[in-house]
Amino acid sequence: MVRSAASTDYWDRVAERYARSPIRDGAVHQRMIERTRRYLGPGDHVLDLGCATGANALLLAPYAERFTAIDISHPMISVARGNALRQGIKNVRFTQADMYRFEVEPGGFDAVLAIRMLHLVEDLPAMLKRIKSLLGPNGVFVSQTVCLAEKSAYLKPFISMLRAFRGAPHLSFLEGDALNTMLKAEGFEILECSPLPKDPPTRFIVARKL
Repeated sequence: MVRSAASTDYWDRVAERYARSPIRDGAVHQRMIERTRRYLGPGDHVLDLGCATGANALLLAPYAERFTAIDISHPMISVARGNALRQGIKNVRFTQADMYRFEVEPGGFDAVLAIRMLHLVEDLPAMLKRIKSLLGPNGVFVSQTVCLAEKSAYLKPFISMLRAFRGAPHLSFLEGDALNTMLKAEGFEILECSPLPKDPPTRFIVARKL
């Protein structure tokens, strides 16, 4: 999901457990899928960043022409490919790749998805710049981001301990309005911004490339 070797090792290590874990709040997840699909079209090429085991790409695949879904973890991608095969979904290509160095023609996507992953990114300004370069004219960026800066400051030392003793990945303490400001500064128009869910504070944001 992010570029560091430590993060790759972490996601490789937890891939099987992640694949077995049920979706925490199925109703919220379904609302996120329904709202995301409104921004996809039958001729669209969609990129799913940090796709993990592919659940979102596979649910949204019927609403676009084709999906490219990437993750840095090979075990996660292996699970995703197996899920696609079992479900008979053929318009999604799962690829192990670093999202910063993923080789693709600039402007080649109609939509880019980043579902519950921006808070795991170490260099968010660079990531937003990369996303903009991947989108074609008027392309849309759909994100769902945990905004821990809106929760409580006491979490910071707790997260630091997890990283130190359990090898947890990088975790940014983001705030929703600040994320909107960053997107606008990068040349995006905010189309939608709302809590989804409210606890933990999570923002569902849709932005169009200007």
